[in-house]
Formats: sequence, structure tokens, C-alpha cells
Amino acid sequence: MAAHQHTLLFHPGFQQVFDGALGQQIRRIERVLSEAELDCCEFEDEVGCGAVATVSDLESEREYCPRHFRVVSRG
Repeated sequence: MAAHQHTLLFHPGFQQVFDGALGQQIRRIERVLSEAELDCCEFEDEVGCGAVATVSDLESEREYCPRHFRVVSRG
């Protein structure tokens, strides 16, 4: 195959460029998540969870961490 028919994926520096771009996007997402005001788990027990709530229970309109959502959803 002639060199001019190769796609960008065959460029010798593609992996380094791709890794750099991917790392940049991961850092951007991590920064956005760290700046977001995430609620704490609303699981009610004698101690309180305190973990970041990442799951919404549509029925009760409450927020839970994944572990406590499984407990609540089992009834």
C-alpha cells in the first residue's frame, strides 16, 4: 500500500497523540466532577452514609450511593 493511502491510524506517532488527547479529556472530566456540587447519600440509619450520591430513586425522589440504592430498591 502506498504511503499516501494510509490513514491517520497508521501514523507512527498516533498512539502518543491519542494518549495525550485522551488524558486531557479525562483530566477535564475529573475537574468538572470535582467542582460539581454532588449530594450525599440520603440513606437513613443511625450513622448516616456520607458517600457521594450517584443514583436517583425516582419513586422517592431521593439520592443514594450505589450500595444503599441496592438496599432500598430491594425493599
